[in-house]
Amino acid sequence: MLGALLCLTFTATWATGARCAPSFPDTFTVEHGRIRLEEGVYYADARVDIDLSARSREALRNGVPLTFDIEFKVYRKRRWLWDETVASLEARYSVKLHQLSGQYVMRNVNLGLSQSYPTLESLRDALSHIEHFPLIDARLLDRGAPYWWGIRARLDIESLPAPLRPLAYLQSMFALRGHQGWRSWPLSR
Repeated sequence: MLGALLCLTFTATWATGARCAPSFPDTFTVEHGRIRLEEGVYYADARVDIDLSARSREALRNGVPLTFDIEFKVYRKRRWLWDETVASLEARYSVKLHQLSGQYVMRNVNLGLSQSYPTLESLRDALSHIEHFPLIDARLLDRGAPYWWGIRARLDIESLPAPLRPLAYLQSMFALRGHQGWRSWPLSR
């Protein structure tokens, strides 16, 4: 009886809070992708539409850094078995608002390079354009096998401060977002 009462209270509290507060989940939609072979290496270019939620914008304004992952994979389609992942790579970007300058700072975690942007829109535009990302060496692929490459983007919930994680997990479980799945294309040889 007590367990049912606690469950009902939690559900009512959570449902009320969910209606009052802006949604935390962000949407990431991969608009297009292109692959090219240069000197034996496949490079990916892509455009990701990033729609930050009101809660994410507020978190940035309040000094909470956000980490975005742009994940790439190369896989081989197989007729009778599940697809075989040949390569899996990730580009990580940490974003924060520098409180003194009022500039948004994006740090490429992979390379350790940082760049400042005067507005959130200019930062979103820079984060949305992926250019010349090294995907895989062509020598690692079997000739004649059907390969595909895919991309997806997401907010790394684990990188959020501990008090924000439960809210982000709860709201992301019930939200339909564009970044749940991969957007894939054939890898032409």
